[in-house]
Amino acid sequence: MTMFRGTFEHGYADAIHNRQRVLGSDAYRAGYDRGVRYRKSEKALELAALGILAIVVSVALLIWITTPGVVTR
Repeated sequence: MTMFRGTFEHGYADAIHNRQRVLGSDAYRAGYDRGVRYRKSEKALELAALGILAIVVSVALLIWITTPGVVTR
């Protein structure tokens, strides 16, 4: 990691892995800011997928509960 210290890639990697921001160059800050935006968009995408999954499972469960069972004599 010493090879990329203070660079855009270093800042981006720190932000992606949720590490504390260190004082660095303008390139580091730009990379960190871009990494934070990426991390936030990934989190939003995960939450949206989880919400859709919850809706699909709840609808399937409601359909399963409300369908009458087959009665055999």
